[in-house]
Amino acid sequence: MKSDLATARLNLLPVNSSHRDFILGLFRHEEIKKFLFDEANVGEEFVDSLIQNSDHLFSEKKIGLWLMTTSLGGDIVGLCGFFKNPELEILYVVHPSYQKRGFAVEASKKVLSWLEEADVNEDAYARIDIDNRESRIVADKIGMKAIGEEVNPITGGKMAVYKYTAYGFSIDRNSASHVKQ
Repeated sequence: MKSDLATARLNLLPVNSSHRDFILGLFRHEEIKKFLFDEANVGEEFVDSLIQNSDHLFSEKKIGLWLMTTSLGGDIVGLCGFFKNPELEILYVVHPSYQKRGFAVEASKKVLSWLEEADVNEDAYARIDIDNRESRIVADKIGMKAIGEEVNPITGGKMAVYKYTAYGFSIDRNSASHVKQ
């Protein structure tokens, strides 16, 4: 089940195939692809698979990716939400003309609260290009904790790994117990 969400300044609308061209353009924007894709242009098939991943998450867990639009005027700001890869990951991407206004923090806090409301018992991760200072600041502001670094298996770039634990405990995938944070 797909749900619209709202914050004080944003409407969050579940992503669908009609948003494909916007998402593709956003991902190919020079300032976005620099950090998100290490300068590479993503193809339509990547965006289609991301939308399908979101559709599957919505049908299975009531979470996925949402398009961010302004409450006043309906301008498209970016997208925010979750995808599986294979862990649950949060993604927030704001078009450069709307950055530095707090939209990523506002939308991310809303989708993380929805994660808890939808009773999804999974931790959420963010893998952020090590040089993407602004995204790392957002991760800190939304309550994610830095847990280490990884090498991007596709580009070889260094990524900071963040984790958000809902409900104050982390799910131990190797046992039925919960580990208090």
